[in-house]
Amino acid sequence: MSLALETGGADVIGPAGSVLDGSREEALTPDMPAKRALGVMLAACRREVAHHRAAALTRDDPEGIHDVRVSLRRLRAVLDLFRDVASDPDARWIEAEAGKLADALSPARDLQVFLFETAPEAPAEIMQVGGQLVDRRLADARLVLDSPRFIDFERRLGRVATASMDDSGESLVTFARSALDRCQDRVRRRGRGLSGLGAGRLHRLRLGAKKLRYAVDFLAPLFRAQAAQDYAEATAALQDVLGKMNDRRASRGVLGDIARAGGPSREVRRSCKRLMKRVATPRGRERRELKRAWKAFKRAEPFWRVSLSP
Repeated sequence: MSLALETGGADVIGPAGSVLDGSREEALTPDMPAKRALGVMLAACRREVAHHRAAALTRDDPEGIHDVRVSLRRLRAVLDLFRDVASDPDARWIEAEAGKLADALSPARDLQVFLFETAPEAPAEIMQVGGQLVDRRLADARLVLDSPRFIDFERRLGRVATASMDDSGESLVTFARSALDRCQDRVRRRGRGLSGLGAGRLHRLRLGAKKLRYAVDFLAPLFRAQAAQDYAEATAALQDVLGKMNDRRASRGVLGDIARAGGPSREVRRSCKRLMKRVATPRGRERRELKRAWKAFKRAEPFWRVSLSP
């Protein structure tokens, strides 16, 4: 994600109503006010969402819809990270609406992850019904992307980005150190007693790790590259293991959808039931990987406590 501010230039409606514009860019710097940095990042998110939305609607590429979903998650992460800085009353609406739109795009991606990553060895009847269901879910997702609701969301996001520009308050680097401390503390707190955590608490740990990973991604360029890279890799490894475990737990819901889509077919229902027992059961290997990733994360040096990027 290029963290740059759109400045100047009138909006132009691009493919399928996307908001495109010719704009200059403004890079983030340590001395920049945190409030202005929020405007920079929201504008970059807006540009990213518009780009991926246009691509998803003009190309027959399922990954385009996933890219929009990721862009919406990144937008929500920015607003969550800068929650105490964002003063525009629409900021909370943007964060909530981005979550709802991402949820509306999720069923297609959840099916794809299950069929091609979690259970690529699934029986042919499940792959056939699941593939047909993916096509329907992708069509539903494109309707969401092409809706007046989504176009209005993009426009309101642009207005909030512009309104968020403010040169008052603390510097970005001061804010970054405090924000990264807060995100790291949340993950460490949620990971206490890791070996005894159940599904619900592991889910909360995963969400915390994801927010920390986004915060690192956004703010690491302010600091020395090598220290930031080592920490980012440890955080990414932790989130990846937790994500795989979450995908396995989510497979129950996906298999239920496939079984219902199979209609009266007993063969599909039986296959779904057998596969559910196999893929939804926690694996000892995953717990061992999680333990290793957690230890590596705890050893990682917080890069924001060292010197700034030269």
